[in-house]
Amino acid sequence: MLIPLIILFIILVVSWLWFDLTKDKINNESQKMSFLHKEFNYLVDSKIEIVEEGLVKSKKIKYETIEIIIKRPKKIKKDEWKVLMKIEHPDFFDFTASHKDVDYVEIYTISDIRLEKIINTEEKFNGTIKSTKKTNRGRKILTSDYTIKKEGSFDNSYPEGHPLRKSN
Repeated sequence: MLIPLIILFIILVVSWLWFDLTKDKINNESQKMSFLHKEFNYLVDSKIEIVEEGLVKSKKIKYETIEIIIKRPKKIKKDEWKVLMKIEHPDFFDFTASHKDVDYVEIYTISDIRLEKIINTEEKFNGTIKSTKKTNRGRKILTSDYTIKKEGSFDNSYPEGHPLRKSN
């Protein structure tokens, strides 16, 4: 019983090391992460109406966005930055596993080169959210209230001269 656990642990450590050692170094990685979080954090608490397929009939449920997740590219010339919304079922609670039903929706992707240009103010940011039709678990999205960034959600924490900084 102990040997399979040790083997599993070794496989996990080797996998993590392989991923960590083979990923590209990204210039200004933390600045890019903060920028994307700042741009999409207004989506937290937004609702997404999803069709839940049941055995007998389907029903519509409004999932709530609980977190914005930024995934860095592994290879900067091939992969893209991804912005995901972590959504959860408002009423579902599994007493055996002690957690809520969680899913993810990919809402934005951008290449590292474009993101670098935006941060260096060489290019304007276009935060147009993808019109995603399904969640990562294959659930059908009917409607959402997250498509447009509200004007009041822009802030002045961008550097002076940045195109997204509001003028006073």
